[in-house]
Amino acid sequence: MVRCNRCGNENPSEAFVCAFCAAKLKTESIERIKYFERPEKRWKRPQGTLTRFKQVFTNPSELFWDLRYDEKHRGGGYVLLIDAALFGLLGLVLTSKITYSVTFWQQGLTSLSTFVTFFALGLLYHGLLFAFLSLLFRMVAIRGGGKKKSHSLMAMLYSFFPSIVGNAVSILVLLIALPAVPFSQTDLFTALTPLFQSPAWIFVDIINLVIYAGWVPILAALCIRSLHEISTTRSITGCYIVGILVGLLLIITRGTFFPSAIAP
Repeated sequence: MVRCNRCGNENPSEAFVCAFCAAKLKTESIERIKYFERPEKRWKRPQGTLTRFKQVFTNPSELFWDLRYDEKHRGGGYVLLIDAALFGLLGLVLTSKITYSVTFWQQGLTSLSTFVTFFALGLLYHGLLFAFLSLLFRMVAIRGGGKKKSHSLMAMLYSFFPSIVGNAVSILVLLIALPAVPFSQTDLFTALTPLFQSPAWIFVDIINLVIYAGWVPILAALCIRSLHEISTTRSITGCYIVGILVGLLLIITRGTFFPSAIAP
């Protein structure tokens, strides 16, 4: 057992924070860096969703400290919805690059159906991706230690907020850089080939590589550290192992990195 210097209560020897007054019981070397510092104050009430979104950039340690005490983990679902909406906008960008002659009302109906379809696909894709990665982060990071409390996907969704930034930047890149192609009913595949072979997709893949192999793992590590009360070093190491594997998978599967390797 470890006695807290602030309140005098005893805590388990593996605890990093006092369960009674939230004072730090141990300080790791990496926690001397302010970005990784564990918050040391009493929790009063949950912060607003917009404040939490801001803290993704400014103070993620405090964001996930707050989520540790907020049992409902409010606001995480908005990350998924925003990503789905951006996926819908991606569909609009792609269809806007295909030139064909239609009336104003036909164009409006096509745009609406495209957005709804891509929104549904984005919701399914990001939901499955975030659920799989969050469980993978947790399994690797807390292996052999930490509190075995139930996993919270809603809290972990804040770790994937960088995907919103990545999707928004990707849409902007594609909107500017993708070429316009004519619609062809006779040979649609050939007509659309310049659209999907554009160098703009290289920038999109690089953005995704930075997001999922660099930024997301560090947020996931801070989230898991707070929810399961484990070592900061162990959490970061475990999450970056997953991040590196995700990055390698992206490099291997995406032809934009090694186009000659998959060329017929």
